[in-house]
Amino acid sequence: MNPALTLTARVLLSILFIVSGFGKLAGAAAFAGYLGSLGVPGGVAMAYLVGLFELLGGIAVLVGFQTRIVGYALAAFCVATGLLAHLGPDQSTQLMKNLGLAGGFLLLAAGGASAASCNAGQLTVCASALTSGGKPSAACCSNLKAQQGCFCQYARNPAYSRYINSPAARGALTACGIAIPRC
Repeated sequence: MNPALTLTARVLLSILFIVSGFGKLAGAAAFAGYLGSLGVPGGVAMAYLVGLFELLGGIAVLVGFQTRIVGYALAAFCVATGLLAHLGPDQSTQLMKNLGLAGGFLLLAAGGASAASCNAGQLTVCASALTSGGKPSAACCSNLKAQQGCFCQYARNPAYSRYINSPAARGALTACGIAIPRC
């Protein structure tokens, strides 16, 4: 996926949840009343949980933290809230919006945060391939592809450069079908 487009998608998807989550936390009593009208138990405590889930989920998507897990969670949340709150005859647009958001979050879950969120920790599964020239696993190749846009950043970092610039790393990239970057 295109890292710039993925970052744009993350920003656009996160705005709704950050703003909405903050609004629910600021107006928890009113939101609790709405939840009660839908038959959702828990009152103000549930309002705070939902608001916090939306706010933190939105922030996680924005910064690229655990994007796959959060993407699946927010997709499920969008479907559940669509079915719970938007099944009425005058709610079809809101239901379709929720389902569309769920689709966006599933794409985000499938593709991850992309290079707009560099995380060298994702390359720990590649340790033997990057250091000793061992054959990279499928998980290693997947993570290398996800972090491909970060290679030059890693190559300039003294903590990672000896791994990224090594002959073993070149071999791992080649074995995974990834072009060796020119930084």
